Amino acid sequence: MTSLLSENNTKTASDRDARTQDAPKKINMTRGGANHKHCCSCAVLRKRVIAIKSQPQRKDTTKRGVNRIWRTGSWSMGSWSRGSCTGPSGLPSRHDSSTWSCAHSSSMTSFVFAACHGWAPMPESTDGEAANPGPGAKRMRRRGHRSDEAKQRRVLCHRQKMQKWADSRLVASQNCGACSQGKPVGEDLLVLHMNIQGLISHMAELSARLRLLPSAPHLLCVNETFLDDAKCKEAERLEGYVLIAHKHRADGHGGVAVYARQGFEKQVTHLGTSTLAERVVVAVHTEVGPVVLVSWYRPPNSDTSSIETLEHDLHEHLDACIGTLVVGDLNVHNTSWLTHSSGTSPEGKLLRGVARGLGLTQLVDKPTRGRYLLDLVLTDIENASVEVLPRIADHSLVLTTVRAPVKQDLAIEREVWQFHKADWDMLDDYLAEHDWRALDEAQPDDCAQILTDAVLELARSCVPKRTIIDRKTTHPWF
Repeated sequence: MTSLLSENNTKTASDRDARTQDAPKKINMTRGGANHKHCCSCAVLRKRVIAIKSQPQRKDTTKRGVNRIWRTGSWSMGSWSRGSCTGPSGLPSRHDSSTWSCAHSSSMTSFVFAACHGWAPMPESTDGEAANPGPGAKRMRRRGHRSDEAKQRRVLCHRQKMQKWADSRLVASQNCGACSQGKPVGEDLLVLHMNIQGLISHMAELSARLRLLPSAPHLLCVNETFLDDAKCKEAERLEGYVLIAHKHRADGHGGVAVYARQGFEKQVTHLGTSTLAERVVVAVHTEVGPVVLVSWYRPPNSDTSSIETLEHDLHEHLDACIGTLVVGDLNVHNTSWLTHSSGTSPEGKLLRGVARGLGLTQLVDKPTRGRYLLDLVLTDIENASVEVLPRIADHSLVLTTVRAPVKQDLAIEREVWQFHKADWDMLDDYLAEHDWRALDEAQPDDCAQILTDAVLELARSCVPKRTIIDRKTTHPWF
């Protein structure tokens, strides 16, 4: 029996040695020179990994964590790192050739976390290119300048998300406003563009036209103001409006200006003025997010520099807004794009390409000066509409309506008691002399009403009142 057991043990040991020589080692974790292959920790680790691997994997793991594993080969929860040792047997690693080493036993948790999600370490050698990306499950994108197409896709994707969010906010605000009583409801944003050919000389006519409109526009975008340093003070006297920003030439021709309706000027922020074009950029804060508004005048027979720099002036503001609105007298012709044109000019082709690159659509479909369409409205807001109004000077006015609710005030008049001026002695006498016998036979509810009416009637003759105006707004913090 002893010889048989010895022979079996010898055979088992020889078979194990042969398998060890033929197959690659599954683990080589050493601590203090001792083989760590069959320790209890590794056995527990294998069991935990197999149990977790059998469960459904989460698909929403963060890309940041994946990129960190890829760049550094380590995880912040432990200290697993790349080395010359392979992982324990049975680990669900995506690449068997990957090597790992364990610095201390507490890092087993992080290794289980990484292994169960199929993350692989950085390869031994890779050039980082697509031709040799390495065995990683995810490879971090090489950082560099984005192409124009990538920028457009990124901007359009952002705009679509913001537009969906804005539409949901708009529906919610309309539903809330329909069922509320005594509370203001945000009105649509109204932007009026005009080429006035002399603001000071046509200011009286402009004020009269504004009073005749059903609703006063929130913003006025004026082209060809003909202002200079001496006339800027006079330009601030437009009735009912506040001057937000303007740009004028030294020769007193051309020029642009943006006005906001009184009470609405706090919702408008001046973002910048172009140095190469007669163009002003402002942000209009609506209930659903900011809208970038551009007032632009391009003189006829001018070069294309103002068109080429449009994207540069808008680029830093696109990500933070829900939409863009460009209005102005641009003096371009393109028969395939603008219906009422005398031909197709190089400037018209260039502007159409720039607008297409920014995702802007031209909305005006009627002539605005004689037989030609010169005053344009370019926007990427889907629910915007335009209306061509009768002209001032030789250009028609263009009113743009954006279905984005803006801050709205509601004035409510009410009367308040002035108790500090009350004649309390007279009120005591009236109450003592009043006939209260009607309360003896009335029901409790009727008694309450009779008492209330009598006290209020007597109080009106002894306590003065005054009328005050309360202003409620859709922005309660203003």
